[in-house]
Amino acid sequence: MPKVETYIPEIAALRDAVEGRAHMCPSTHGDFEQLSLAVGGISAITLERIWSYSTRKADNVSSRSLNILAAYAGFGSWPNFLKHLKAQKGEDSDFFLESAISADTLPEGAVIRITWQPDRIVTARHLGNARFVVETSKNASLMEGDMFSCLEFRTGLPLYLEKFSRPGDPTLEGGRYAAGLSKGISSAEIL
Repeated sequence: MPKVETYIPEIAALRDAVEGRAHMCPSTHGDFEQLSLAVGGISAITLERIWSYSTRKADNVSSRSLNILAAYAGFGSWPNFLKHLKAQKGEDSDFFLESAISADTLPEGAVIRITWQPDRIVTARHLGNARFVVETSKNASLMEGDMFSCLEFRTGLPLYLEKFSRPGDPTLEGGRYAAGLSKGISSAEIL
């Protein structure tokens, strides 16, 4: 079966629809086990990968899993869910109209502040070539000194950090980090 990249906005919208139907925002392994039982046909481990909760580095999901999730959310299938998204905004609209900061417009040394719910605030300095280093982190699992790549910071969408590294922790080398999975980032501004 074809695979779909997990970081696309449509996957985030599907997660939101599933969470709305399940009346829960899974954040522990037990939550994913409970969601697996409710949805049926998808393991907790697969759900954890789709929600970027898993430490396993999977960046795609099968269309079979997407069909099951879309059916659970009340749309029948993944293609029907995509049609629903298009119908919501119309053919000529940008589905996600929120503001964005592109890394290629940032000068080296620029500092960006990113916020997301609940009460997460991170500042990062641009090192050039879309590479950043975290300078401050409040209530987030990112730490001062963490490094990552990011091409764009778009409010309303989850923030996906690539080529993640943390000094002194080789287990995170080259990993990915996702923030604001349920509601996206609240703000991104150049300081």
